[in-house]
Amino acid sequence: MKKIIIQIILIIIVLGFIIAGITYLINKNNKKNELDAKYEELKNESVMYDESANIEELKEEYNMEGDSELYEIQTEYDGRKVLTVKASENYKVAFAGLIKKAKPTLDEASQIFEEQYPTQNGIWIEPESREKILNYLNSELKSKYEIDENGYIKIAEYQKTNNDEILKNIIEGEKQYIIGISGITYYIDPLTGEIFDNPYEEFDSNQTYSYFTDENKMIIYIPENKDNYLDNNEIFESIIKLIEL
Repeated sequence: MKKIIIQIILIIIVLGFIIAGITYLINKNNKKNELDAKYEELKNESVMYDESANIEELKEEYNMEGDSELYEIQTEYDGRKVLTVKASENYKVAFAGLIKKAKPTLDEASQIFEEQYPTQNGIWIEPESREKILNYLNSELKSKYEIDENGYIKIAEYQKTNNDEILKNIIEGEKQYIIGISGITYYIDPLTGEIFDNPYEEFDSNQTYSYFTDENKMIIYIPENKDNYLDNNEIFESIIKLIEL
């Protein structure tokens, strides 16, 4: 009789656990359904999930103040619409800052880009950086290099090594690379539409470059490395890996 009572008690305990588990799962599922319903309701009410949302509506939604011409609409994985600064606009500002050696205005960036941006493929070196970069190439690589009247790196005498071969392929390739020495980059802040500077070398003395891209074009900022935190070969190798990607 005692055994039967114990068995009944154990059965009741097990049943209690099962019922509690089922109740928990039901409540959890109901809560999830409620959250999903609220999420769908928010999506339906929010401009950011509206397929027909335009830049002006999204600017108001995200409290962004920049000129509408700076932005483009992108869609996140969940269908949410977001505004980002066009790569071409940031690229233009990055080039203008590299040439001016100071923060440009948007109008200045457009003017500098229109008047001074090189048009050929290959590797173009910013004027004030040419001597230093050319000296490095001719002292560390086997081939002999020169910079032509338009600012592009050319091979004067070719000797095949791994790095010389990589550089040759880049020089003769279908992409364009702009390279200059500066520890400060310039970009458009997405919220305000204003141009900010980023003293990346000051923030991280071990950073070997900073770059901007637009389609098949790339601007690469090389740190000044005044305190010799970095080895020049380390900088060169990291840039070669970046360009090879």
